[in-house]
Amino acid sequence: MGATLLGTGMRGPDLTGAWHLEVTVTSDGCHIGPVPVAGEGVLQITQIGTALQLTVVSPCGILVSGGTGTLRSGELVSATYDRTLVVSGTCSLDLHEVQTGLLSGDRDTVSGSHTLTVTPVGDCLAGLACEIEGTFLAEKCPPADCSLRDCGPAAPATGG
Repeated sequence: MGATLLGTGMRGPDLTGAWHLEVTVTSDGCHIGPVPVAGEGVLQITQIGTALQLTVVSPCGILVSGGTGTLRSGELVSATYDRTLVVSGTCSLDLHEVQTGLLSGDRDTVSGSHTLTVTPVGDCLAGLACEIEGTFLAEKCPPADCSLRDCGPAAPATGG
């Protein structure tokens, strides 16, 4: 069963559920280290009409980011994530991530571009304003594997 696309009267795909997410960096203009942008995780999507609520957790179940997105024309998916990374008592980094991709014909994958823009706030080192570009692939679970790993004593995301 698909979701009704608001204002169109048409049925569209329902993206609600868990997706295996993989991000690959193709150009790193930052070289600053601990910004979790590449790698894999689990993307949880809740869809209402064309609006998407998004939560990304690491393979260990640790919350990475939350965001919002849209589904347009039944196939164009866009997502935005904003968070702040505290570097010190006087410096933090605002992280703004944008993913834009196309839903596959079988509705099991979304792939496209991924951009992370880093903006320093406060008394930070010069040159921290930068951008990381790459690609992303999200695969619906199942058939993709969205199981979490036991990574030790770190507390898993609580979803709240």
